[in-house]
Amino acid sequence: MNLNHTRILAFRNKPQAPAQLLPTDHSASSLHQQQPKSGSANVLAIALGDTVYLWDASSGSTSELVTIDEEKGPVTSINWAPDGRHVALGLNNSEVQLWDSASNRQLRTLKGCHKNGQIVNNDVRIRSHIVETYSGHTQEVCGLKWSGSGQQLASGGNDNVANLLATGGGGGDRTIKFWNTHTGACLNSLDTGSQVCSLLWSKNERELLSSHGFAQNQLTVWKYPSMVKMAELNAAENLLCTFSFFGLHREHEETETVEMGKEMESPKEQSSYTVEQLVAVNPFNPEILPDLENYVNEQVTSQTYSLDANLCLLRLYQFEPERMNTHVVARILIKALMAMPAPDFSLCLFLIPERVQMEEQFKSLIVLSHYLETGRFQQFWDEAAKNRHILIETVPGFEQAIQAYATHLLSLSYQKVPRSVLSEAVNMDGASLDKFIEHQVTNSGWIVEKEDGSIVLPQNEFNHPELKKNTGENVPLEHIARIFPILG
Repeated sequence: MNLNHTRILAFRNKPQAPAQLLPTDHSASSLHQQQPKSGSANVLAIALGDTVYLWDASSGSTSELVTIDEEKGPVTSINWAPDGRHVALGLNNSEVQLWDSASNRQLRTLKGCHKNGQIVNNDVRIRSHIVETYSGHTQEVCGLKWSGSGQQLASGGNDNVANLLATGGGGGDRTIKFWNTHTGACLNSLDTGSQVCSLLWSKNERELLSSHGFAQNQLTVWKYPSMVKMAELNAAENLLCTFSFFGLHREHEETETVEMGKEMESPKEQSSYTVEQLVAVNPFNPEILPDLENYVNEQVTSQTYSLDANLCLLRLYQFEPERMNTHVVARILIKALMAMPAPDFSLCLFLIPERVQMEEQFKSLIVLSHYLETGRFQQFWDEAAKNRHILIETVPGFEQAIQAYATHLLSLSYQKVPRSVLSEAVNMDGASLDKFIEHQVTNSGWIVEKEDGSIVLPQNEFNHPELKKNTGENVPLEHIARIFPILG
């Protein structure tokens, strides 16, 4: 299918028509390979087939840079030099041409390796420009990107091998994946529903632009690291072209509207949701981080608890470590201590960086957790007394929660517990202990022996093993008899 025009992206406030049209006779199936790029001079370079156009965002004017010979083209990639003047064109025959955009003059041609999986490192300052080759791929290399430091090179190929932070899958995979380039671990994977043709990081925002082929042919802006879909444009008539607009300066900062013949949908206004709903629907959205922090404080004051919400907040802190509030993190761990015998404390601790764990308040909380897990209640209460300002005095219900855990642990270990052991476990004595025991007698079935004051605890399968249900399976004798001849 031939298309009459391909439209350039433009930034406008509620545009009614495209800012610029570029004529092309190229089919939509070939357009997804083109890589428009913007330079620091606010000029957008876009390749359509064998021709490269320059669009000046300041004046709106369009000019032709070059039309490549048919046997060398089409142009498969574009990239600007940091000076915003020189641009490199990658061609289908594996050549790279360097151009001066100001004078429309070709400066040099670099020979490459044609679709053999090799990566060629060139130094344009010397005559023999090939300084190194790398053989990490078995099929055609589709994309290359240097890290900001210039120390690491990311590559992606048709063999689906990549060392890139963000990678896009083909028609069979359809996912955007995020990788740890040091360990090779996949940090996140998102199914976009379509072939991922290219990815581009914003230079100004924590956003990622993806362009897609079959089946939806969409252009999508994602918020990183939550990967919330900020806006999406479905290209008309299956037209797909990758637009690199993040480098352009915005004339109107109050709008982020992008057009391709029609206005891109703006993010829907956020409705009123509960924190639990936000966590369930959008757990990686950093915009909900303040809500989650407030919810932790609400849990403390209202004596409620939500492990899912707290784990979600700790995961967001991993993506945004500069926003970590250690006071809130400490409160999360305190609430996790109060949830024992559930393993919540360990689950939360795994999401807290080691450097944070080395702070004094967290070291104390880790020690307290160890004392509780090992039933060393006297040491626990002694350590807790040293931190009354962050535990007992500021977290309502803390003592009661630990006392409930202590009695639970005693009920698993004792049939009859001495009064002195109970006193040590719940950190009570005298009249307060008498009142505590009286409450348990009334509500939990405890019995106080008159002779020595020890407490007889209700029977369960742990303190009376004979009550434990036999969950083993009964094997019929005839089934066992079948193996006797074999054993004989």
